[in-house]
Amino acid sequence: ENVKCEILFYFRQENEMMLEQRLRHQQAMEESRKSHQKASKYLNQTLAKLKSEKEENRSNYKNNMTRKIDMLLKLKKDIALNKENMKAVRSRDKALEKERNLQEEMEREKILKQGGNADEILLIKKRMNEFEKQKQKFVTDQKDKKSEIMKKVLREEARMEKRKREQSYLWIDSRSQKDKVSKSWRLLFCLYLTSIYSFLNAEVPLTNCNKSLSHLVSSMYQCVNTELSVFHSVDIPEDTVSLAKPEFDGLWDKHKPYHVPKDLDTQLKLPGSSKMEKEIMQKVLEKHREGITIKQVAAGREFTGCPFYSKPDIIHFKNFDIGEKYKKRVILTNVSYSVNYCKYVNITEKLKDFIKIDFDPPGQMSAGLTCEIFVTFKPMINEDLEGEVNFLSQTGPFSIPLKCTTKKCDVKIDTTLVDFGVTVIGEMLKRSVTLTNKGAMATKFDFFKLYNYQYSAFIDLEKIIETSPDVASLAVGEVTASGVVKEGEELSSPAVPDTEDDLKPPEPGLSTINPLVSFRTSRNSEKTIYGMKVGSVVSGEIKEFSSVKLEIFWQPTIPGPVDTEFLISFSDPLSEGISVRSVAKAIDVPVWVERPTIDVKICMFNRLYQDTIVVNNRATTALRLKFEICKELENHLELLPKTGYIQAQAQFSAQLKFLPRPSLFEESCKYFDKETGVLEAPMTIRVADQTQPVMFMLVAVVTNSDIEFDIKDIDFGNASIYESVKTSVKMTNKSILPQDFGFLGLPEYVEVQPNDGFGTLLPLETIDLDVIFSPKKARDYKFELTCKSMINRDFKIQCKGVGVHPPLELSHQVLHFAATSLYDVSSTAFHVINSHTSNNEYTHPVPRIGKGEIAPVGPTSFEFVTPPDCPLTISPSKCRIQVRFSPTLKEEIIRKEAVKMATKQMEADAQREYEEALKKEKELQEQAQVS
Repeated sequence: ENVKCEILFYFRQENEMMLEQRLRHQQAMEESRKSHQKASKYLNQTLAKLKSEKEENRSNYKNNMTRKIDMLLKLKKDIALNKENMKAVRSRDKALEKERNLQEEMEREKILKQGGNADEILLIKKRMNEFEKQKQKFVTDQKDKKSEIMKKVLREEARMEKRKREQSYLWIDSRSQKDKVSKSWRLLFCLYLTSIYSFLNAEVPLTNCNKSLSHLVSSMYQCVNTELSVFHSVDIPEDTVSLAKPEFDGLWDKHKPYHVPKDLDTQLKLPGSSKMEKEIMQKVLEKHREGITIKQVAAGREFTGCPFYSKPDIIHFKNFDIGEKYKKRVILTNVSYSVNYCKYVNITEKLKDFIKIDFDPPGQMSAGLTCEIFVTFKPMINEDLEGEVNFLSQTGPFSIPLKCTTKKCDVKIDTTLVDFGVTVIGEMLKRSVTLTNKGAMATKFDFFKLYNYQYSAFIDLEKIIETSPDVASLAVGEVTASGVVKEGEELSSPAVPDTEDDLKPPEPGLSTINPLVSFRTSRNSEKTIYGMKVGSVVSGEIKEFSSVKLEIFWQPTIPGPVDTEFLISFSDPLSEGISVRSVAKAIDVPVWVERPTIDVKICMFNRLYQDTIVVNNRATTALRLKFEICKELENHLELLPKTGYIQAQAQFSAQLKFLPRPSLFEESCKYFDKETGVLEAPMTIRVADQTQPVMFMLVAVVTNSDIEFDIKDIDFGNASIYESVKTSVKMTNKSILPQDFGFLGLPEYVEVQPNDGFGTLLPLETIDLDVIFSPKKARDYKFELTCKSMINRDFKIQCKGVGVHPPLELSHQVLHFAATSLYDVSSTAFHVINSHTSNNEYTHPVPRIGKGEIAPVGPTSFEFVTPPDCPLTISPSKCRIQVRFSPTLKEEIIRKEAVKMATKQMEADAQREYEEALKKEKELQEQAQVS
């Protein structure tokens, strides 16, 4: 029973789970249906929106195109109209000039008739007219300038009146009264100093001192009140200037930075006092100090030196920020022989606004005891401050230095000399220098190469070309006006991409080396050797208390020693530039190619071209060579052998085979120019234990050898056996080389002219050839014309025609007329013969069209059709035909001849007028020179 219960329970759970799963599936289907409906709704809206946008764009495009077409048509119409206007203006100017010349000529004749000098009178008249024009122009310009000046004056007056109305307080002056008040205060201060001096010199009792001070204070108070009353009683006129408000708005918003005064701690600052007053005050203070200090003697020895030792020795506030508060604790230790006292006196005058001293006098201090001082600093200006905190002890005064320094950059480099040693050309080395900022302020830096540094290499250019022509192409840098040479193109070598930026000009305030730069192109001249360059980090920001690694790359391309200067400049004006010197020596590669560029001239497709590559070894050991060709040209180029050994100080020859195929257009688009047909294929020789490979280049101009005909099939149609049919064919040379051609294996009934089908086609030339078909029998002809070129290529034309044997034949195929004048008649005769008497085709040729039916035997009708506009008349009489030739002139020919004659006459008249005008002009010039 338990098992049955469990089974029933299990089946019940299974049914419930299936029901739940079915419900979930129905809910999911319902949700998917709803989401599909919603998505379809939005999709329809989106499609409708896209369709409307597309229609709108199409309409906008159509409107824009219509507008542009209208604008172009209008522009064309305007251009035509302007041309007509210019033509009319030119014709009018010519007419006016002609009329002016005619009037001048008439006036000249009139003056000559009167017996005067025509040239002189006309010249005076011309100059008078010019003078009148200049005078009139001057008067007009003077009036315009006067009017402009008056406008400016009126505008300035209006502006000043407006300013007086709006800022009337700017026309008040109270400087004189202010000077009077300052003089009064100076006089009162002098009286105060005099009373203090007399008080200190005279040993009077305390009561007398109090009376004297009270009397002095009362007198000063009365004087001040008097001066102030006088000052306030003065009436300030309206025209005086008041400094209470700025002349322009916002002028007082920017204050000048506060500059700390010079150190005046050894002198008492008495504003407005004279030199004698300062000396008196200094003597009084010295006398007072002498009475305070006493000598300290212990065990028969007198103490000398500073009685208290401070820890730290210097109170230094580093890297402060304006507005913040800084506090330091200073410990004073009594280092004298016995009991001593310590009293705070003062601080340097210029530090009083920023420094606060908290010191409680400890009283009597035995030797070795300590006391504390708290120094609070609140900076208000961003400048370095220096001064002293003065104390007074029983044995004498002493002071503690106090310094306040702003945030600064302290940049240093770990080394200033980078030595790469000896390097083979092509190898690349890298060295790093570390730039460290020990200061509390970040700065931007630029690391660049100075090209104006003198190199110590003296290189013979001819020697480099002879020994290593593959690296002899050096791009000379461009010398700027500042003496710095910008680097041109790098030497041709597979170097790492140059990440060095263009040379940047040094910022103001930075120290740079700028020696004289000179480039010479003569033999044994000093050359700039490239190869030194900076790494990827050429500029950036170095933060406080951090370091940056700067890289220098060395990849030589020309042998010789190199000494290059690099400079690190900073945006901080207080940080000087740091110079880094880089030294290296480059030696030449041992293997080189005699001809770095192999030019095979113009080549044709599917033709083999060969050349020899000579490799030289200047080393004293044998080296292994490996020849490599780029993958794109493997089907067209081949170097044999692919690997070899070159002996010490010897040569090695390799065979180059070049077979260009038509697939070159697709396989080597990187090295092949499809438009010009120029191929520049780089090839490499890998040398064992040598970083830089030997590069050389194959240069060729690849062209095809095709000859093209404008028609592929020729249909001559029906041709009589008594005549020939001619068809013209255009023949084009698609190559950039001349090609010889000839039509070989022609059948006896076909002829090609001119030159019997032989000739030479120039590059890209097109000529006309005549193919003449002269059938001998009545049958169907189908044959090929084969044109061969000098490189044994065949170009074929398919031809077909039908030979016709007519039932009638003529006695003459060509008629010759005697010389005949116009409107005269000459005649000649020929015979039409009917020789068809039998239909037996085995005994003789029978008339038929090709292989068609044989013409019936018997009488045959015929008709002659003359060409249109041909002056011939044919009159048949039995079998004898009379032809009359009557030449006449057409009306169209007569009109053309009349137009040609009229044109020649007009040209002759125009030439005669031009020569007469030139002759008159020369005579006028000669007369003017004589006068």
